[in-house]
Amino acid sequence: MYANKQIDHEKRKNQEGSYSVYNYMYRYLMDNYEPKNLESSYACEATENLLIKEGKAYCKKGGNNISDEELKQYARGAITNFINNNGKHGDTANNLGKRQNETFENIKNSIQDLKY
Repeated sequence: MYANKQIDHEKRKNQEGSYSVYNYMYRYLMDNYEPKNLESSYACEATENLLIKEGKAYCKKGGNNISDEELKQYARGAITNFINNNGKHGDTANNLGKRQNETFENIKNSIQDLKY
C-alpha cells in the first residue's frame, strides 16, 4: 500500500494514514451497514457507541491510547461521511485525477489517463 515495507510498518504501528482509527471505523461501517440503516437518530446513536467501542479496541490492539472524546469525533465523522457517500468510498472519482460528472469530456480524459 505504501512505497516500501518500512513506511507501511511505521504507518501500521502508529495507526496513521490508511491505518487510522477513522478509516477503521469507516471500513467497519462499509462492511456491516447500509446507509438506510442509519436514517434514524436512535440508530446513529447506537452505531456511534458501537464505533467508539470498536475504535477503543482497535487502538488498544495497536498500543495507542486515545480519549473517548476523540473517538466520538471520529465516529461521528465516519457516520456522517458514510451517509453522505451513500456507503461507498469517498473520493473514488478523484483517484483517476478527474471528477466524474457524467460528462463525455471528463470520462474521455479519465480513459486517456488510464492508457499511460
